[in-house]
Formats: sequence, structure tokens, C-alpha cells
Amino acid sequence: MFRTRHLAGAIAATLLFSSAAAATEFSQVVVFGDSLSDNGNISLATAPGIQPPLRFTTNPGHVAIENVADHLGLTLSPSLAGGSDFAWGGAGVNSNSPGTPAAVPTLTGQVDAYLAGGTVDRNALYSIWGGANDIFYHATATGAGAVAQQLIQQTIAGQVAAAQAGGLPASAVPGFIAQITPIVTQQVNAAVAAQAGVAALETSAQAQANIAAAAQQEVKLIGQLQAAGVKNILVFNLPNIGTTPSAAAQGAQAAAGLTGLSQIFNGQLNSGIGQLGVGIIPINAYGLLSEVVANPTAYGFTNAVAPACGAGSSSVQCGPQGSGLPYTYAAGADQSYVFADGVHPTTAAHALLSQYVVSVLQAPGQISLLGEAPLAASATQTRAIRNQMLVDSAGGDTRTFVNIDYGQQRFDASNGSPKTNSDNFNLTLGVDAHATDNVSAGIALGIGQSNANFSGGGGYKLQDISGLGYLTYHVGGGYVGGYADFGQSNFKDIERRIDLGTMRRTESGKADGSHLGGGVTGGWWFDFNSLRTGPFATVEWQTVKVNGYTEGGNDSSSMWFGRQQRDALIASLGWRLQGHWNVGNTVLSPYAELAWNRDSKADSREITAGLNGLNGTFALTGFTPDKNWGTVDLGLSAELTPTMTSWIGYNGHFSDSSQKYNSFNMGFRVKF
Repeated sequence: MFRTRHLAGAIAATLLFSSAAAATEFSQVVVFGDSLSDNGNISLATAPGIQPPLRFTTNPGHVAIENVADHLGLTLSPSLAGGSDFAWGGAGVNSNSPGTPAAVPTLTGQVDAYLAGGTVDRNALYSIWGGANDIFYHATATGAGAVAQQLIQQTIAGQVAAAQAGGLPASAVPGFIAQITPIVTQQVNAAVAAQAGVAALETSAQAQANIAAAAQQEVKLIGQLQAAGVKNILVFNLPNIGTTPSAAAQGAQAAAGLTGLSQIFNGQLNSGIGQLGVGIIPINAYGLLSEVVANPTAYGFTNAVAPACGAGSSSVQCGPQGSGLPYTYAAGADQSYVFADGVHPTTAAHALLSQYVVSVLQAPGQISLLGEAPLAASATQTRAIRNQMLVDSAGGDTRTFVNIDYGQQRFDASNGSPKTNSDNFNLTLGVDAHATDNVSAGIALGIGQSNANFSGGGGYKLQDISGLGYLTYHVGGGYVGGYADFGQSNFKDIERRIDLGTMRRTESGKADGSHLGGGVTGGWWFDFNSLRTGPFATVEWQTVKVNGYTEGGNDSSSMWFGRQQRDALIASLGWRLQGHWNVGNTVLSPYAELAWNRDSKADSREITAGLNGLNGTFALTGFTPDKNWGTVDLGLSAELTPTMTSWIGYNGHFSDSSQKYNSFNMGFRVKF
């Protein structure tokens, strides 16, 4: 949007009543667009001596996509300075805004030139945002057309009156009008079009068709980028241009007409991206701006109706008072106003939009952690039954047992997921039967509760219930056994907390899931009277499935998430040491265990997501677990009576670059 023209307001009546259907996995950020994304190209082209380059905002503020790049730890600079921001102020998808310098490339030209250079980076985050200048162009052409029709009638009437005054009889007037009308029409249309800065005048129906064509062309450009290998593209829809100060200054009908054109463009864009497959990251600028304008104070703004730089200003020439630029804003206005000029956002409004974009990019990584939670629950439950299998390896009697476990799990921040802390509570209740002198079997019920908190806000709660069964065979110092488990998971209060200016918004949802697993374990005891020790090995697999779900909100930031599956195949190799000492009437058995573990299925997973209110599906990498880690178990069991034994223990998870886990457990078993 290089500049707008008030002549566009003349379209109001004709358009309003028209019947036409209206920290990161990314290597760099590549941008195509107009002044909403231009971080210096127009400034460098027209005023290269001004450094740093000016933007279409309350300078020296940044545009939203710059802030997004900064958040990702990436540098974004204008293409004229050798960077990857190819956006230009004034650029349209097909038609640049009237008054834009002829050298400014349209979005079509930007994308075509980029693809011709053969520099597609599959690991980059791409962004495309256009259409506003097409609206300004065609609104101007339509408004100019309405003005031209009036001038044509006035000119013809004036020439007829002059001719009659010179003696033209009334009977000759119709023929005279027919003779001069084509000439007058051509001359007036050419003069008005030149004055308006458009190639040709348009009717409202033509304007609407051209706006729809611009949106369809943007969809085509996105498809070309995907075909060339682009994997992830931010696609911004248009904000409601009818709610800008420029639109309001032109009257209610003009504003309503501009809203209608915005909706036509967005409708065509939304329909088109719905056909493009995975890789479209939709950004609902229309919805977000509407929410801010409707309640600006909730987001920290005091003014959403006037431009901070003053009426008739151009924000690319606007800076703080004392900057020497043609237009200035009062101290603090860059943070308290929504609009810098008639159509462009202030520094604070751009920052709010970037917060929104970042929340969309972060969401898959946050939700990917849901796949890890049941894995931690099942690991705790299977560890409890493996401990009972160790009792069976020594010929344990038929018994019941109870184990209570509290664990603190910390997922470290990574490119794909936030730092997260989880408090995990697990209860295991079971029965173990001494079937023969060498065989024991048991079943157990596991109940788990996890409360996780994302760094920066949000989290989830998991309630998990599992059924487990196991069988142990032992002879001499050797033992081998197998076990299986199946569980149902219920996630509730899955929350994403999003900072938008001064507002903290919470999006929430719930999901169900399941997990199925099993394993084999075996080892050997070397017995030295009151001390025994020996190696052990375990192979365990787990499959965790979390169903997709949709967040309950109906605002611009509510999202949906696809089904996810986390597979684990864990091999463990370790050594145990256990003592047996009589202390009075009590038998104390301290134990220690150290193991190395490898999960050969610990791979990166992509989480599919999208916005509730828009088409477009994307998949970003979430939490990536480490493949190798160590575990240590320390504890003490005490035979309190001939039939009852209790224990207390600690389990630690270490040398893992992705997470830490420390848990404490206690329980008892009672012989029959």
C-alpha cells in the first residue's frame, strides 16, 4: 500500500449494493508482499540516505514479519540490501496502488523473479501478504468511473446548451448528442483515469471480479512456490480495510464498500488455499484486527480511530517528534494508537500481530508434548510391575501390592517445543500369584494424573488408567519375564496462553488417547549370602495415540490439531545390587540399579494443525526426544512382619539432552 486515494470512496454506493458474491527449525525467513511486510525496500529506493530504512509504521518501529524473524533468531533485511524481504510498499498481487513508482514489482513479479533465481530453501519459513493495493487500485478505478459518468453528462449538457445558444434547433439535438457522446466519453474517461492514476475506469462489477482474480492469482503464486519445493508458507488474509481511519474518513458507505472488497478477496483466498494441501500456515489478520478495533483497550490501545501520524499522513515518512521527518507522532502514540496513518499499523499493532503469528507457529510444538505424557505414565507403571517381577525371581509368595509414585518431569526448551514442567502422580494396585515353584504371574491396575505447565503459560492435565499383566519364570540365578499394558488417556484443560498486547488470551480444548505396550526382561543374580548382584536387560515397546481435537474458542487464534502417534522401542542394559540384612526383627534390603537406555524410535514428529476460522493445513516439528539416556534406581525395602513388606525408592533419569525426570515411590505388599 504505497498510498491511498480518497477517490476510492466514490465506490461506496455502487459496491455496497452489488449482487456479486463477495528459537527454530527454520533456516531463514523469505517474504513477498506490500507495505505491511516491506522492511525497507521503498525507503532504500526513494531515500537511500536515510538509515536505517523507514517502514510503513511509526518509525523506527518494525513490521510484524520482522518481529517474527527476530523471535526465531533470524535476521530479515530488505532485498535491496541483499536480504530476503522482497516485499515493496505499494505492491499489489496484480495491480499496484495508484501513485506507486513504476519500478515497484507486483507480488507476481516478486515471486516470478525469486523462482527464476533458483534459490528455493525448503527449510525456510516463507510469508506472503498481498491484496490491499489491488483493492486500492480497483476501488480508485471504480470511483473514478462514477466521477467520469457525472462529468460526461455535465460536458454533454454544456456542449448542447452552447450549440443551442448558437442556433442549433431542438430537432437536431438528439443527433448532436449521438455525434459528440463517443468523443466526450473518450476524452473524459482518459482525463479522469490519468488523474486517478489508473489504466482504465471500471464498474463495481468489474472491480469485484478483478479483486477476486487477484486473490486467485495469489493462490496460484503460493502453488508455484510449493511446486518449487517450499514447505511452509505464512499466508495472511487481508485486514478489514473498511475499519481503517482512511475508510472512516470517506463515510459509512465507502467503508462498507471497502469491507465488501476485503471479504471478496479473503473468500477467494480462503477457498483457494483449501485446495493446496499441507504447508499453508493461515494467519487471520482480518479476524485479529476486527477484535482489536472492537475493543482496543483490552489490548492496551487508547485510540483505534485516528492515525498517530496525523490525518493525511504517510507513515513511511513519519517518526517521533524531533525526527525531522515530514510527519511526526506524539510521545507514546506508537504504543497507544492502532493506526500509524490511514491504513498502516503502529509499532505496537505490528508487535501484537507478530505475537499472534508466533503463537500459531509455536502451537504444534506445545501440543506435541501430549504424546510424551502417556509414555511417562506407562513407564512408571511398568517399572512398578518389573519390581514385582524381581520379587518373583526369588520365588515370591502370592500377594497383593500397592505402589505410589510422584515424579517431576522437565522437558527442556528446543527448536520445536517449549520448556515444560510436569508433576506426575501414579498409583499401581496389583495381585501376584505364585503359580508354581518357577512361575509367577500378576495383574495390576494403574491410575495416573499429570499436571503440565508450558513456559510462558498454558499446559495440560492428563488422567490415565491402565491395565497391566505379567509373567515371570525363574530357575537358579536366572529369570526371564514378559509384560503387557493397555491404557486410556484423557487430556483436559489443554491450554495455550497467548499474549496479545496487554491481553492474555487462553485457548483451550480436550482430547482422548490410548497407549499399548509390552516388554521382555531378564537377568541373572550372583548370590553372595547377604548380597546379590547381577546384570539385566529389557526391551520394551510402546505406542501412544492422541486423537485430534479442536479448541473451543471462536476467535481469530483458536486452532485445531491433528491426530498424533508416538512410538517407542526402548532397549535397556544395566546392573543391579541388592543387600539383605537382619536388623532386630526386620529384614532390610537396600538396592541400587544403574542402566543405559536407548529408544530407537525417538524421532522428530510433525504435528498437523490449522486455524478454526480459515482453511489451510500445516505440519511443524514438535518435541524431539533424545535417543540415549541413563537411569538410576535407589531404595530400601523392609520386611516389617512375616507377611508385610514396605519400600521407599528413588528413580532418576539423566544424561538426556531433551528432558529430566526424578521420581520417588513408596509402597507395600502383603502375602496371602
